[in-house]
Amino acid sequence: MTTPKKRLVLDTNTLISAFQNETSSSASFFKQVKYTHELLVSDETLLELAKVIFRPYFDKKFAGKDGKREELLAEYVFIAESIPISIVVTDCRDPKDNKFLSLALSGDADFIISGDKDLTVLNPYHGVRILTMREYAEENGMILD
Repeated sequence: MTTPKKRLVLDTNTLISAFQNETSSSASFFKQVKYTHELLVSDETLLELAKVIFRPYFDKKFAGKDGKREELLAEYVFIAESIPISIVVTDCRDPKDNKFLSLALSGDADFIISGDKDLTVLNPYHGVRILTMREYAEENGMILD
C-alpha cells in the first residue's frame, strides 16, 4: 500500500525564492517536493506568480537567462494540479493572501508553505497546517542545501 502524496500550496514568495536562485534553500526545497508531493495552484495564484516573476526588479536576477522565467512557469503549470476555487474565504488580515487559503480548502490541501506572517499566524486553518519551508523540511526529514 502506498502512502498518498501530501497536498501542498506554495505561496508566491516561496516559489520566487526557489526560481531566482538555483542554489538557495528554497530551490532545494522545491526540487524535493515537486515530484514527491501534489502541488496545488489556482488561476489566481498562477496569475500572481506570473506578475511577480516578470517585475522589472527581477530582470537582474534573470539576466543572461533568456526564457528562464517562462520555462520555470511552464514547468510549474505542468507539474501542479489546477484547482477550481469552490470555497472562497476572507479570514486573512491581508486580503491578498486569502487566495492561498481558498486554494487550500478548495483543493483539500494538507499544508500551506509560507513565510508570510499574515498566513502563518492562522496555523492551523480549518485543518490545513501553515508552516514555513524550514518547519516543513524539519518535520519531514528533508535536508535543505
